[in-house]
Amino acid sequence: MVAMALGVLLLGAAVWAVASQREAAASAARAAADAPAALVAAVVLLPLVNWLLTSAVFWILTGRYGRVGPVEMVALIGSAWLLNYVPARAGLAGRVAYHKAVNGIRVRDAGAVVVQSIGCTGVALAVLLGVIGVVAGAGGPAWMIAAAMAGAATVLGVAAWVWRGSDPTGRGWRLAGAAAARVADVAVWGVRYAAVFALAGVPVSAPALGVVTAASMASMLLPVQVGVREWVVGVALGLAGGAAGAGGLVEAATPGLAVDLINRAAETLVAVPVGLWGTWWVVRRLRGVGIARGRGGSETGLAGAPGAMAGAGTGSGALAPGSNPVDSDGVAR
Repeated sequence: MVAMALGVLLLGAAVWAVASQREAAASAARAAADAPAALVAAVVLLPLVNWLLTSAVFWILTGRYGRVGPVEMVALIGSAWLLNYVPARAGLAGRVAYHKAVNGIRVRDAGAVVVQSIGCTGVALAVLLGVIGVVAGAGGPAWMIAAAMAGAATVLGVAAWVWRGSDPTGRGWRLAGAAAARVADVAVWGVRYAAVFALAGVPVSAPALGVVTAASMASMLLPVQVGVREWVVGVALGLAGGAAGAGGLVEAATPGLAVDLINRAAETLVAVPVGLWGTWWVVRRLRGVGIARGRGGSETGLAGAPGAMAGAGTGSGALAPGSNPVDSDGVAR
C-alpha cells in the first residue's frame, strides 16, 4: 500500500508540475492536436511491438527449463503488463506462479530467467550508451541511434542462430537470442520517445533522446513504475539538456514529464485491452489444467485445481516437472 501511495503521489505531482506550466502545457496540447495521424498511430501502436519483443525475451530464456508455447508466453506477458501497474511486481509474481502450476517450471528456475532477462537489459543498455557516445561524437541525427541498435540486434540474432546450430541444448544461444530481442526492444523504446517528443512539439537532441531512453529502461527495473518513470525521464531530460538552471530542476523536468505522461497514456490505452485478453487466456488455461487434474488425479496423484494466477504463489497443486498438460485445443505444451 505504501508503494502504491508513493506511485500515485508521484504521478499526481507530475501532472501538477506540467499543469502549473500553463504556456508549455498549452503548447504541447496544440502540437498534439495538429500532429499527423501517422505520428499518433506510432505513439499508440509501438507499445505492441515492445510487448511482443519482451515476450520473445522470456520465451527464449524460459524454453531451457520447460515447454511454453509462444502464444502462451505472449498472453502471460500481456497479463503481467497490466498487473505490473500495481506496485511490487504483481505480474511477475503471477507469471512465476503460473509457470510452476502449469509448465512444471520450478520457482528457482523462473527466478533464474528473471535474472537472465535483467542481464539482457544490462547488455542492451550498455550497447545503447556506447551508441550514444558514437553518435554524439559524430554529431549524427537521432535516427542513427535506432539504426545502430537495430544493427546490433541483427548481429546478436545471427550469432544466436549460428550458435544454436552447433549447440542446440546449450544456454549460450538462448542468452544471445534474448539479448538480441532486448536490444531491439530498447531500439523501439527510442523510436517511441522520438515519436512522443515530436507529438508534444518538444525539441530533443540525439544524445538527450538516448539518455532519456536509457533512464526510462533502467527505471522499469524498480518495483514501483507508475509515477517513478515519469520523474526519471523528466529529470534525465533536464540534466541531459542542461536545462536545470535558475528555474530549478522541477521546471527543467517539466518537458520530460509532459512527454512521458503522454507516453504513459498511450501505453495504458493499449495495455488495458492486451492485459485483459492475456488474463482471460491465462485463467482459461489454469481452468483447463484443473479439469485435466480432476480427470486424472486418481492415476497421477494430482488433485485440486490451481488457484487464480495472483493467488497461486504458494505453489500448491503445481504440476510435477515433466508433466505435459494439454490445452483445450489439444496441443501439448
